[in-house]
Amino acid sequence: MNGVVRLTRSGPVVSGSDEELSRLRAHFEGRHYLALPGFLDPALLDTLRAKLKASDFARIDRAVGSELRPLDSAPYFALELLLNSRRVLELIPRLTGCPPVACFTGRIYRRAPGESHVSRWHTDLNEDGRMVTLSLNLSDELYRGGTTLLREAATGRVVCELPNTGFGDAILFPIDPRFEHRVLDVEGDAPKTALAGWFNSKPDPRHLFTRGAAGANSPPPSSA
Repeated sequence: MNGVVRLTRSGPVVSGSDEELSRLRAHFEGRHYLALPGFLDPALLDTLRAKLKASDFARIDRAVGSELRPLDSAPYFALELLLNSRRVLELIPRLTGCPPVACFTGRIYRRAPGESHVSRWHTDLNEDGRMVTLSLNLSDELYRGGTTLLREAATGRVVCELPNTGFGDAILFPIDPRFEHRVLDVEGDAPKTALAGWFNSKPDPRHLFTRGAAGANSPPPSSA
């Protein structure tokens, strides 16, 4: 997957032959995930690292679990803008076989060891037409645990274990009533910081690029 898509500070760089993209789509459809090593350009990673290091975090409790969110929302907004590039939105159906993508929405979160930051089994399905989940590792220290598990909803059989511990690496997996997922507890000393979000079939006029100055220091208003 290296080199097929990379996000830089000036926008996405997309490459790969039709044959390569078809092979990756077959992997996604057969294995229910796709790894994107080196998804973020090193220069962009350096910028995000500095902003997240300087930000305070606030605890958020949700139906599917608890976590921390950065009070400085600039890192998320920068990634949201890049991930809503036309080139990225057009690439996702070619990689996953999903219908056309209208937009990307998500959040940056942190889970720390020993802080009761839990993640319960869930599907990510909602009224916004979520089709594919993107998980992007923003942890510049190697954390332990924090692995994403994907299981069959009907049987409980785990079909994927996705650790994704490389700084700037990403994974894609499907949003489908057949599958549930959760993130295991983080262990050791280093926290896990990540962007989690969704490629959606419907536009999001409630949030996308409309938050304005009043919400500039608030966590992104994602419900899951």
